[in-house]
Amino acid sequence: MTDVSHRRGASATHSGIPTPRQSRRGAPVREAPRSGHRAAASGRGRSRRKKRSVGKIVAITTSALVLIVAGVGAVVYEQLNGNIKGVPLIGGGTEKPDAFGRTPINILMMGSDGRDNAADCKIGGDCGPGANADVEMLVHVSADRSNATVISIPRDTVTELPSCTDPQTHQTMQAQRNRINSTLQYGPSCTAAAVHQLTGVPVDHFMEIDFQG
Repeated sequence: MTDVSHRRGASATHSGIPTPRQSRRGAPVREAPRSGHRAAASGRGRSRRKKRSVGKIVAITTSALVLIVAGVGAVVYEQLNGNIKGVPLIGGGTEKPDAFGRTPINILMMGSDGRDNAADCKIGGDCGPGANADVEMLVHVSADRSNATVISIPRDTVTELPSCTDPQTHQTMQAQRNRINSTLQYGPSCTAAAVHQLTGVPVDHFMEIDFQG
């Protein structure tokens, strides 16, 4: 007798025809992706994460630099603004507004030769109280702020000086004929009054600077 079952088994086993792998339900089983594809996908993921990290670092660094610059700028501004000392200005007159209600601005710029502090005394000369306005420039800014005009007044100009009292020291300068730069000994208000009388231009503000700046 011939073993039929053995033959069938042998035929199925040694037929040499590959059959696709099947799941228990008979559906084909998908093969896992190759390791090379997994490595490439992983590499792309790491690259994206690195780019995001670099972007965050750049953003944080930029924000920190902006804050530092803003902080330094605020400190410098406060320091410079604190160096400006204001005093009352009297006897300077007033400007008339134009048809639109705008008024010009007149600023008297003065350079003082005073040496009443250690920094100014270092340059030599007479140290002590008193000062002359060795530089006098009157800046006129138009009412519409479109232009400015500067008039320079020679320091040795001899003219009629008005009577004036320094609002800080309460020293009074009697009306006299003298050099215009001597008025600063009685304060910037007296110089402004003298410039107003000489030029007819009212003075709204003044700026004074000494040797140490």
